Amino acid sequence: MHAPPEYAALYLRLIERIDPDFARARLALAQLFEELELEDEALAAYEGLEDTAFGYGAGVSAAWLRFRMGEDETALEAISRLERGTPYDAELARADMLRFTGQCEAARAIYDQVIALSKDGRIPADWRHLFYAGICAESVEGFDAAEPYYVRALQLAPDEP
Repeated sequence: MHAPPEYAALYLRLIERIDPDFARARLALAQLFEELELEDEALAAYEGLEDTAFGYGAGVSAAWLRFRMGEDETALEAISRLERGTPYDAELARADMLRFTGQCEAARAIYDQVIALSKDGRIPADWRHLFYAGICAESVEGFDAAEPYYVRALQLAPDEP
């Protein structure tokens, strides 16, 4: 039997009270607030992690939360700010948000940049990048433009759906 998540929130708040600099507990609390659909509290907790080792991941999580809350433009602005000098994950999150909002040309350009990085061996190849670029190519230019992406995705991960 598991305790209700509210109990976990209570304990995490106590930890936060005892050691306000314990960033891992603050991150867990932000994620728990998100799970409890306490969006404003989750955003405040994520934003409070900005200057910690968890700042980048918290920034990505906060941007996704804003996106799910319907704040598309704010989320895209936030993820764009994270892109400067950070890993390619922020770029992929931005591409996903653009794809979800029907801005496939812009999303495809980002996917293509990430795919190029994997071809150069700077990052690991991931079939999903190819698949999502294919989805965007298909929606903008049709199946013929998407087919090379799909074929390469299948070569990387033949057992994926």
